[in-house]
Formats: sequence, structure tokens, C-alpha cells
Amino acid sequence: MGKDRYGRAVVILYFLDGITRLEKLLSAGYAWIAHRYCKRAECLKWKKLEARALVEKRELWRHPHPLPS
Repeated sequence: MGKDRYGRAVVILYFLDGITRLEKLLSAGYAWIAHRYCKRAECLKWKKLEARALVEKRELWRHPHPLPS
């Protein structure tokens, strides 16, 4: 477990199949990556999952303006 710049706990939850919770959320279109802050080695994979969900207009990506302002 790590900490972010504000001291909050940061964890990556892995399921038994080896896929992370974030990967499942991204693939389903229920999450997006903060590209500006994503510096981990996994970010490339996460960005690809997000891009695929966007192209396929899954959940959040069905809306014309899904990102927070």
C-alpha cells in the first residue's frame, strides 16, 4: 500500500483472476483515468481499457460530457 501526496492510502485491489478492480471498472465504462497524474507502469494498459470503453460508448461514455468540469 502506498500514499498519495495528501497522505491518503492508495491500494490496487486484485481479484483472484489477477485483474484489478480498476481494470474492471474501466472496461465497463464506469471509471476514467486521471491522465495527468497516472505515472505508474500500468497506466498504458489502463488508458487502453478506457479508450476501448470510450469507443464502444460504454456507461459514462454514452453521455456527451461524462467528465467532471
